[in-house]
Amino acid sequence: IYRARAAFIDRLVPVFQETYQSIAQGKEEVSLRYVSHCQRGPLFDVIRRDRMKDRAVGYSLHGVHRDDLEMLVGGYPLRREGSQGQSKTFVLALRLAQFACLKTVGHKRVPLLLLDDIFDKLDAQRVEQIVKLVSGDGYGQILITDTNRDHLDQILAATNCEYKLFNMEDGTISEKEAHRIYTALCFGNVRSDTGASSMVTQKRTGDSPAATPPAGGMGRGGRCNYRTLHHQ
Repeated sequence: IYRARAAFIDRLVPVFQETYQSIAQGKEEVSLRYVSHCQRGPLFDVIRRDRMKDRAVGYSLHGVHRDDLEMLVGGYPLRREGSQGQSKTFVLALRLAQFACLKTVGHKRVPLLLLDDIFDKLDAQRVEQIVKLVSGDGYGQILITDTNRDHLDQILAATNCEYKLFNMEDGTISEKEAHRIYTALCFGNVRSDTGASSMVTQKRTGDSPAATPPAGGMGRGGRCNYRTLHHQ
């Protein structure tokens, strides 16, 4: 498990750093490091050495279940020194790096990308860079949610992507005006904590079978509950 994780992190880190620098425009230095007890020496020896401590606390203090990722920004721990915008940029860059890695395994298909309320806490420059990044040829179908219609319109106006726009309010989906519509995705209920309507857009690249959202309401309450759609 440790060797597999270490190998994956070795592939992930360069992609993550490139993605973060693209979003932050090279203004911040970030690092990601895999931390494991296996790095201290043979794991069996470590467990045997501290067996009495394990018995005292009632659980194992060492092992791959205690592995972690050390996230640093500017050489300092992100969780302690990072701003909300930096934290959100870090997480998003990590997810997009995982997305890139997923394309290279299994059937090597481009995964569906779901971005739920990602623009909050980010400045206009970072939002612009994110939109440019995911609008590239390396991404396929994308589902984006946002609770601010004006904000969303400004973001979409800066792109040349095809998309379809939906409004969800009180559990009911209604289609809104769209720009060069080609496809849409099925999705579950999306509501903001204040009950305001949420906007959903879907970007398309390449030829993909058309799809339609389900008719009628999708239920009430809750956060995002995405569901898979079968293409017509």
